[in-house]
Amino acid sequence: MEKFKKDLAAKMFMLWIAASFGNTVYWVFSAVKKDADEYTKGFGFGLCAVLFIYAAVMSFRLYIIKIDEKKLEELYRKSTDERYVLIREKTASGSFTASTIIICLGAIISSFFSQEVTAVLAGVIAVMAVCRLCFKFYYDRKY
Repeated sequence: MEKFKKDLAAKMFMLWIAASFGNTVYWVFSAVKKDADEYTKGFGFGLCAVLFIYAAVMSFRLYIIKIDEKKLEELYRKSTDERYVLIREKTASGSFTASTIIICLGAIISSFFSQEVTAVLAGVIAVMAVCRLCFKFYYDRKY
């Protein structure tokens, strides 16, 4: 169980690294491109805020799980259960998270150069999230 706790902590650490990297990219581009309009700055800040809020919520969730042994055992069981492993494989949950973070960073960077590209990337993020939910609900029912 200790190895599982360390794995959860490592995942949270990587999430905070990604959120911090996104924030750093935003502030570097803000400093370099001082003539960026308010739309660009607001959109980039919004994406950074969402990444930080997500990291904070997941960290709080991890803290609650670490405190309650029953919840920790339930999460461990779910993570090793064949049904849940199959569902995660079918929905490609690991690659989805990485892709979403990369596209968010791309949207932050592109917001300093083209509002149209930024809007398209935001739309892609929204479509990815909806597709992910649909696939998860489908495979939850199927398996």
